[in-house]
Amino acid sequence: MFYTVSDGALFETDTQTWNETKLGSVPSDSLIKITTQDQYVSLVNESPKGLVITRIDVRDMSVGSISPITLKGGDFKIQSLLGHSDGNIYLGGYMGEGLASVNPDTNARWSSPAEQTVINQIEGMVEFDPSSLYVGSYGFADIVSVDYKRRDISKGYLRLERLDRKYGQSRPFGWATNSNSVFFGTVPDYGRSGGVLGKISPYESEIDWVLDGDGKGYIEGHSIIGLVADEQHVYGTTSVRNGYGIPDTKGPAKIFKFDIKQQRLVWQSSPILDTGALYAPTIIAGWLLVADIEGINVIDPVDGRLVRKHRLSDTNNSQRRAGWASADLAVGGGGKIVHSAADTTTVIDFVKGTMSTIGSRKTKDKFGYRITSLPTGRVFGTFEDTTLVEFDLKPFKAG
Repeated sequence: MFYTVSDGALFETDTQTWNETKLGSVPSDSLIKITTQDQYVSLVNESPKGLVITRIDVRDMSVGSISPITLKGGDFKIQSLLGHSDGNIYLGGYMGEGLASVNPDTNARWSSPAEQTVINQIEGMVEFDPSSLYVGSYGFADIVSVDYKRRDISKGYLRLERLDRKYGQSRPFGWATNSNSVFFGTVPDYGRSGGVLGKISPYESEIDWVLDGDGKGYIEGHSIIGLVADEQHVYGTTSVRNGYGIPDTKGPAKIFKFDIKQQRLVWQSSPILDTGALYAPTIIAGWLLVADIEGINVIDPVDGRLVRKHRLSDTNNSQRRAGWASADLAVGGGGKIVHSAADTTTVIDFVKGTMSTIGSRKTKDKFGYRITSLPTGRVFGTFEDTTLVEFDLKPFKAG
């Protein structure tokens, strides 16, 4: 026998004859799980304080016991961050569902409605304009549009595409915008190699195209983990780390330049030969900056050539396996760039030519690798996985 609940009723199915019998009504709101033991069925339901387990004797549908279980609130590990033009920091949680925000000045909290069902663990997100943002959700590489004005109702959340179905993708990490488009890059599904590059038309809420290199990945055998765009081009960074279950692609990570109008690759390069992943491409003062575990690399956007490297961490690229989000950059106010990787968070002032360490493995302050900035230049990151922090970008002398 096996048991199912449908429309508030418990049904028993004989697995030999496949005859089905309706046994009676049962509590079905917020049902999570059904378990069986001998002649008893236990229903596990959500409640405002946790769970309720109802044990039913299927012989006469009598209730043997009702056991409420109170669960204490916990903290999600912060998986993704976005500094929004509304002054809030938007967050996605590891193994979480939905979207949340915190106002760093008032501590006001917000979260997406429980009835929205399209956002799971957020790997990356981007604001197109004050009325819309886009979210990449694991584990089917769901591309989700969020209508800012309707963010408190489920109709404000629209899944544009499930990239797992058509393209075998899992995690949308790379995001970028220009004045009229949104771009995304992905990590492939379990057992697969090669991420895709895609373009969204925000005003039509449609995906214009997805490039997957005939199933081999737009950059063959590479995950696309970072993007930045101007009006003519998209610049991307890759990781040789594939979907879970298969080895990394051999060779170094790549940077590429893509012509948006012509949909063609302008160039691809591997300027840092000892790393399998390059992260967080950023355009500043006409240069392309990309992060690795060791620090910041300045790239010539004309040809992909390495112009200069700023070493910020004592960890070597070769000592760390290629990742998907193991380093990050954020642009602060006054020409400052914050880099975080390998338990070291550093602020560089390109105007003054100075560098200051905010936290490192040698101190008690070790910050996470996801950082973001507000349009005002304030930079935020994570501490001990679950705490949102703001970095002070003004250096000071001890004592």
